[in-house]
Amino acid sequence: IGSKGFAKILYVNDYDIKNTIRIYSEQSGDRKKLNFTDCTNVALCQKNGIKDIITFENEFNKYLNCIPKIY
Repeated sequence: IGSKGFAKILYVNDYDIKNTIRIYSEQSGDRKKLNFTDCTNVALCQKNGIKDIITFENEFNKYLNCIPKIY
């Protein structure tokens, strides 16, 4: 969340794409893996010091702290 309480928009640059490709390639042996967009989210989180994520995708656990689902 930005300084005024609004969500901060993160833009993707060439550096982020390279990290996304690295993350995507690292998990190629896994049966179920994150798609390219999810890997981009991981790369942006890592770059910006974001450690927690709300998601239904358990595969994020390898990279980020997934906030538990509330039903």
